[in-house]
Amino acid sequence: MMLIMLLREGHHVESFADGSAILRYCQSGHSFDLLISDIGLPDENGWQILPKLRAHCADFKALAVTGFTGAEDVERCRVAGFDAVLKKPVSFARLLDEINRLLPTK
Repeated sequence: MMLIMLLREGHHVESFADGSAILRYCQSGHSFDLLISDIGLPDENGWQILPKLRAHCADFKALAVTGFTGAEDVERCRVAGFDAVLKKPVSFARLLDEINRLLPTK
């Protein structure tokens, strides 16, 4: 649903089923402006995959969308390199606000 709504807003969106797929995407030379990632991915979690992505695609913002929002979880997101954390369920308006904050010129 999020993908469809972002497309309707005019965003170019790529969707990946797991962390390994996005890592392969980066390793093949592709780049992006913003990563929106759940922390609980099917293979590696968001905390594990983000540092690997930053090694291949250095210049992007990262937004965690997660149910793990205790103080320790949020700090773990920041340490892993996420620029922002949104707690599930996320309203689409809140998501757009955060995208605009992270990418003000996009």
